[in-house]
Amino acid sequence: MTSNLRFLTIISAVLLACPAQAAEMVHIYTNPDFGGSPLNGAYLLSNAAAQNTFTAPTSKTTSASSSSSTTTTSGQQFATELNQLVLNALANNLVNQALGTNSSSTPTTPGIKTFNTGVSQITVDTTSGTSTAVTIVDNASGTKTVVDIPNF
Repeated sequence: MTSNLRFLTIISAVLLACPAQAAEMVHIYTNPDFGGSPLNGAYLLSNAAAQNTFTAPTSKTTSASSSSSTTTTSGQQFATELNQLVLNALANNLVNQALGTNSSSTPTTPGIKTFNTGVSQITVDTTSGTSTAVTIVDNASGTKTVVDIPNF
């Protein structure tokens, strides 16, 4: 036991006799986006590319359906453009009515109006004095969207 104590005393004395050394800690950014060296950019990009395991999802459509969906006839293009114009004009009119900036001086009579564009069926309900309810039903899928526009 005394040899262990003597050994620890000698080690302690040697350690206390050595001068302590310290240095200031300095942090340097590696990424050039945060002020690091611009020479690190290619290295960091190649490391990130090597670690990237993400692959883009593959399309699960069949070749027959993908070829028919990419080629549209001029009649289909015209029908799509016409549908967009009708929806745009209706949206502009509804927003103008809701905000009170309608160009016509006569107020809109309350009621329910239905428009069928072929692609969708649009029902505008102005019976409520506080808002206008617009219901859009897609004729192909049957999905229904309801938009409530408050009147100001």
